[in-house]
Amino acid sequence: MGLTTGRRHMKSFGHIKCHPHTHTHTHTPTSNKSDFHNQKAAVNVQMNTQKLKEQEISRNSPLKLFTSIRYLLKQGSAIRDHDETSGNYFQLLKLRLEDDPDLGVYLKRTVNCISPRGQEEMMEMFSHCIVREVVSDIQKHGCFTIIVDGTQDISGRE
Repeated sequence: MGLTTGRRHMKSFGHIKCHPHTHTHTHTPTSNKSDFHNQKAAVNVQMNTQKLKEQEISRNSPLKLFTSIRYLLKQGSAIRDHDETSGNYFQLLKLRLEDDPDLGVYLKRTVNCISPRGQEEMMEMFSHCIVREVVSDIQKHGCFTIIVDGTQDISGRE
């Protein structure tokens, strides 16, 4: 009795069979598929944006390290102290970190830039720059003068 009654009622609900073919129902699977592709594109865009930001940090941060060394060299200030963390260079970088947190991100990845050897390499690059400028001036003007100043010791010798 229940089985035949149920079949009879199913025949009267024929409009339910049309439901899978309605616009809303057919649109949903395709929209979910396109949402997945949009999310995938969004992930690619996010990864690309992150990579570009890392590249910008890697490009700008060494410049800040060099300008900090250049500032101290022009001022005639000592770059290092007895302790690495108490030198002028380290203190200047701490100050610059307050204004530029990206510099901190870069320094966490590349510690050797602030090591004594890294500082010496940067100073050596500046010294080569100065020598190139002096040589360029000499070549441009064709003549130069060298002034040698000496200091006498107690015995009167230079």
